[in-house]
Amino acid sequence: MQVRALLKQKGHEVASTRPEETVQQALDRMIEKRVGSLLVLEGDQVTGIVTERDVLRRGLGDVRKLRDQQVGEIMTREIVIATPEDSLQYLMGLMVHNRIRHVPVFEEGKLAGIVSIGDIIFALLEESEATNRYLHDYISGSY
Repeated sequence: MQVRALLKQKGHEVASTRPEETVQQALDRMIEKRVGSLLVLEGDQVTGIVTERDVLRRGLGDVRKLRDQQVGEIMTREIVIATPEDSLQYLMGLMVHNRIRHVPVFEEGKLAGIVSIGDIIFALLEESEATNRYLHDYISGSY
């Protein structure tokens, strides 16, 4: 399966924040949207990503300071990206190799969506279950 098919199933919506927003505002948005990351946008340009992990790592010293810090101070600036043509297996390997859980998808230089490791696992599990069912039906002669 390609990333394009996964985005077609899950949708192209991307939760985002701005670099000048506070970390508290970003966390509130993550909770509201039920996501583990937000892309950081300046206008329509992606300048970074902020994840729950970024917040946790920066907040270990002084949680009170973290509330008022700006997202731009803690975000990850070097973003690994995917294309709609990438396979889910390739993207999963990319995520494991880079120890990341969220990858924005770009098509022709424009943001097309975001994929999480959970999205990939769910899609591959569904694909595997369907294949197993077809094989079971074929072997048992009930196709």
